[in-house]
Amino acid sequence: MVTKLTALEAFAAEARSPFALQMAIAHAQDREELSCAARQVNRTVIGLHQVGLPPAQISAVISAVVDALVRRAIELAIASDGHTFAQFAWLSLGSHGRGEGVPSSDIDSGLVWVEGEGSDPAGYLHIVADQVIETLAAAGWRSDAQGVTASGSVSARSAGDWQRAIRHWLGHPLEEKVLMAISILLDSRTVYGPDNAFDALATLQTGRDRPLLLRLLLRLALAYKPPTRFLRDIVVEHSGEHRGSFDIKRGGLVPIVDIARYAALSAGATVTSTVERLRTAADAGTLSDSEARTLEEAYDLFAGLRLEHQVRQLEAGISPDDHLDPKKLTPLMRSYLHDAFRAVTSVQKGLSTQLSWST
Repeated sequence: MVTKLTALEAFAAEARSPFALQMAIAHAQDREELSCAARQVNRTVIGLHQVGLPPAQISAVISAVVDALVRRAIELAIASDGHTFAQFAWLSLGSHGRGEGVPSSDIDSGLVWVEGEGSDPAGYLHIVADQVIETLAAAGWRSDAQGVTASGSVSARSAGDWQRAIRHWLGHPLEEKVLMAISILLDSRTVYGPDNAFDALATLQTGRDRPLLLRLLLRLALAYKPPTRFLRDIVVEHSGEHRGSFDIKRGGLVPIVDIARYAALSAGATVTSTVERLRTAADAGTLSDSEARTLEEAYDLFAGLRLEHQVRQLEAGISPDDHLDPKKLTPLMRSYLHDAFRAVTSVQKGLSTQLSWST
C-alpha cells in the first residue's frame, strides 16, 4: 500500500533535496545563513541513501554541494572587502577534486592567481582564503590537516610560480614530497574562476612522457596493501587504536585510486574520477579490460560499504570514519570483501612486473 505524503512531509523532503540545498547555499546572505544551509548536507545524504541512490551518485552530490559552499564562501569573503584585487582560481583537490566526497572527507584546496603589473595580490588572496576556510569550518567542513589548503604556502601560488614549480617537479621526481605534490595536483578541479586555472597546471599532462615519474607513481600505487591478518574470514588491522577493524579507505579504496591515477596519466587522460580513469585506461590499453573491470567492481563494493557505514554513524549521531567492524557484517558480505581484497592484490602483483622498466 502506497502512503501519500502530507504537505509538511513533502515540503521537508523537498527542502532536503540536493537542488534545494544548493539553492539555499547560493542565496545565503552571510556566514550564519551559509552554515545553516550546510547543516542540511548530512540529512540530505541520509535521505538519498534511504531512497537507494547509488553510492557514486551520492558522492557526486556531496562534492557538488561542497563546490557550492566553497563558491558562496568565496563570494561572501570578497563582498566583505568590497572588491577583488586579482583574478584567481580556486582548486578542489583530493576526494572532492575527484568528485568522490563522503561525509568524513576533509577539504583539500589550492589557489592560483594572475600576477598583475601593480602590487602583489598574494597577501589579499591569503586573507580571502583564510576567511573561506573559516567559513567552511563554521559550516562543519574541516580543511586538510596537512596544510593542503588555499590559505597555506604549499598549494597557493601565482600561475607563473605553479608553472615553474611543476616543471621542476617533473624534472626532479625523486626529490622529497614531489611525488605526493604531483599526485594531489593530478586530482585537481577548478570550482571558482576559469576552468583552465590560467593554464597553471597544464604542464602536468606531459608526465605521460616521463618514464621515471610513471614508475614512481606506479610504485606509490602499489605501496598500500590490504590488511594482512584475518578475523572470521576477513582481513583486519592487527595493531593500534583500531585493532580488530579494517580501514576501508586505506586498505581498500586508496590502492585503486592510486592505480587509476597512474594508469590515467599513462594514457594521457585528464579525467579525475576513479571509475572514469579506469575505463579510460582500459580503452587506451594502459590497463587490461579485466584489470580495469576487477578494480571498478572492487571500488564500487568498497565505496558502497564505506558510505553505508558512515550513513549509519550519522544516523546515530557519531562522527563518520573509515573503520569498519567485520563482526557487524554478514558472512556473505565478509566473503565478498575477502574476494575483493584478493582481487585487488592480484592486480597489484600483475602491475608490479612493470617496475622493471628502465628509468
